[in-house]
Amino acid sequence: MKSIFVAVLFLVAVPATAQMIKEYIRLGDRLVAVESNAGQVAPTADGDSPSSGSNSGTIVFTYSDFNGATDLGVTNILINSALDGSNACYLAYVRTLNILYLYSDNFQTAEALSIGSSGSVGVNNTRCQVNGSGTSATLSGTTLTLTVNFTFKAAFTGRQVIYTAAGDGAGANSGWQSMGVRYLPMPTSLPNVPEVVSLSPARTTAERQTFTVVFSDPNGNADLNVLNLLINTALDGNNACFLAYVRSTGQFLLLADNGVDALFYSGTPSMAANSPCGLYAAGTSVQFSGNSVTLNFDLEFYRPRFGGNRIVYAAARDAVLNNSGWQVMGTIGAQ
Repeated sequence: MKSIFVAVLFLVAVPATAQMIKEYIRLGDRLVAVESNAGQVAPTADGDSPSSGSNSGTIVFTYSDFNGATDLGVTNILINSALDGSNACYLAYVRTLNILYLYSDNFQTAEALSIGSSGSVGVNNTRCQVNGSGTSATLSGTTLTLTVNFTFKAAFTGRQVIYTAAGDGAGANSGWQSMGVRYLPMPTSLPNVPEVVSLSPARTTAERQTFTVVFSDPNGNADLNVLNLLINTALDGNNACFLAYVRSTGQFLLLADNGVDALFYSGTPSMAANSPCGLYAAGTSVQFSGNSVTLNFDLEFYRPRFGGNRIVYAAARDAVLNNSGWQVMGTIGAQ
């Protein structure tokens, strides 16, 4: 089972003269490189529906290939808090076999689900179950539609990113794409700790978008102090769209590309920008109510430099430094 995944998505052989694209996935304590040939017309991971949701249910994934859907080899789904195949809900669909594999927590074995077989009861690891009923795969022109019926286990908690990837028979691949989020029950937290409640919209492909983020604190909204929004391919403040609201000073901050220096103070000037994004005062605001603070961030994303699919994180810290930790809240993408 393991060799199917490695052969298709990783360590792809290409001519030495070709331009290479490389990214990494974590498998426990190992980082594994993904390489693809930028000169090939690679297949694409197009999206999932719904792109956000809570708990168990059916998610529809779409992939496409310029040479037709029958050119696709293996398509992948990884649901976890980061791009890590261990202790995840991690699947590989092998189109030529019409089999969906679910990997074990340690990535050493995989259970096989033959899609469409009568009496198929599904496959399991400790994070999720993929149910045979309600799971299907269809081909139409250049598009593969993979419908997966998930049951998420009690051990799988918190906000999770939905990553997808597609590879063809010649070794070209899309790379991992962050396409959505799944809000699973949060683990038990310490008392008096602030939290990130919601983000709207949870998915956007717009070039300019106002995000509404709601934070709360059991000690009242006056106890909330520093509230953050960070948009990037991973939890990294460098070369990111990294923002903060500081309650004690009443200031909105957009951080520079180094993730440290502040570029924007609320209302003066009317907007500020780093390389990935711009923050506009016109649609940026704050509201206080009871235990909650609602922030509106009016953002423009500078494409193509800050293009592709990226994750939206948020975090809250109170006056005595209790914090929510970074939470996966949504995704953005460029068409």
